[in-house]
Amino acid sequence: MNRIPHPIDEPAFLEDSELENIALSIEKNDSHLLAEPLSHHGEQVYTEAIWNLAHILYEPARAREICRLLVSHRLHLKEQLGRDVGLRVASIDYFVNIARELGSPRIINPEMLTQLREQATRDPLTGLGNRRVYRERVMAELARSKRYGSEFLIAVFDLDNFKQVNDQKGHAVGDHLLQATAEILIHSTRQTDLVARWGGEEFVVLMPQTHLTGGLEVAQRIRKAVETEFAKDGVTISGGIACFPANGEDERTLFGYADRALYRAKAEGKNRIATEPKERRRFARAEESFAVRVVATEAAHEVEGSTSNIGEGGFSFSTTSPPPISSQVVGNVEMHGRPKKFTGRVVYVEESKKGTYEVGIQFLSAATPEK
Repeated sequence: MNRIPHPIDEPAFLEDSELENIALSIEKNDSHLLAEPLSHHGEQVYTEAIWNLAHILYEPARAREICRLLVSHRLHLKEQLGRDVGLRVASIDYFVNIARELGSPRIINPEMLTQLREQATRDPLTGLGNRRVYRERVMAELARSKRYGSEFLIAVFDLDNFKQVNDQKGHAVGDHLLQATAEILIHSTRQTDLVARWGGEEFVVLMPQTHLTGGLEVAQRIRKAVETEFAKDGVTISGGIACFPANGEDERTLFGYADRALYRAKAEGKNRIATEPKERRRFARAEESFAVRVVATEAAHEVEGSTSNIGEGGFSFSTTSPPPISSQVVGNVEMHGRPKKFTGRVVYVEESKKGTYEVGIQFLSAATPEK
């Protein structure tokens, strides 16, 4: 079908007059009839036309073919009915009854469609893009960067000490901190960058055509601005950075790298930016395997497993049901027949194979493992 899951560039909104201009150029088989603004879109204009008519994405070559079919179908309906039904009605009939690409279309004004898209893609508190927007843009940037051999960078940020302030001073203060952080992020980045709220007090910034040094300068500017703005509240910000293609060549790998770098920054004292995660095997492997039981304190989420990668700072283990990343945990390590209690924090969760996850635990308090 030659559909594409994400646009190479965000499809432009086209007025009805522009859609009619595209239809005329196809009917006359003369692309020079395209109006000046549309002619600069190249083949992408056909993808944008179909997107505006049916909200379906096709590769440009296939989109141009579909546009020709729509124009032909419109002319056929005009001949049969003795009147011009218009491009939109012809498109609905084509996609519903001929191509069967649409099941149950609804009539909706463009203004309402724009409003619904805003509601679906914007965080209501900060006005930033949400995860959906971030994922669409990063997929587009991956395609562009692979095609042109360029770099881009993502930075993941998390407010330090936010939960304590939110609990002690109330949600109104917490909401203000999040809104002010969003403003700092927007004013510290370029218009071509994307700033999104990932969830809670976590944010992500996508910086197209940016190398590591440039991204680090931006991240440090954000860190200093937050430190100054929220000094009286004791709130700072930590961040982790990942660069394409050096740190990954897909969205999941890049975000995971930046996220682990963020938790390195947290573990090393907060209010800092990290450009790479800690080496996972920070501690010498034990010569035998030990049973572990881990309980996430907030969610009462309990898992069991075993580890042979344990040392004074923490351990890792595999499970099919991982506790949430950054959550605080308590549990036991069964060492030589004796349980040793610990408290810790989840510093990374990675899917090692389908349905199985490797979880890294950093000790917050624990007895030194026996030799």
